[in-house]
Amino acid sequence: MTQHNPINGYHGYLRRMLRIRELARFAARTIARTLPPGVVEKGRACLLYGMEVASYACVSINPRRLRAQSPVPAQRATHN
Repeated sequence: MTQHNPINGYHGYLRRMLRIRELARFAARTIARTLPPGVVEKGRACLLYGMEVASYACVSINPRRLRAQSPVPAQRATHN
């Protein structure tokens, strides 16, 4: 019998969403002008890094995999 991995399951998803919401609440309550300059600089660097990772993830998606999962037939999807 294999154990269920909570990180990949529905409960893991809920935990990640709760953490993201908590982070969003913190960010919404924070006034950037009151933070030390080093913290602001580090935050900017993290934001840029996250944007780079996300853009790389979008570019590196396998097109064959997308066509296999697409509800539109591959011929129509490539000729639009």
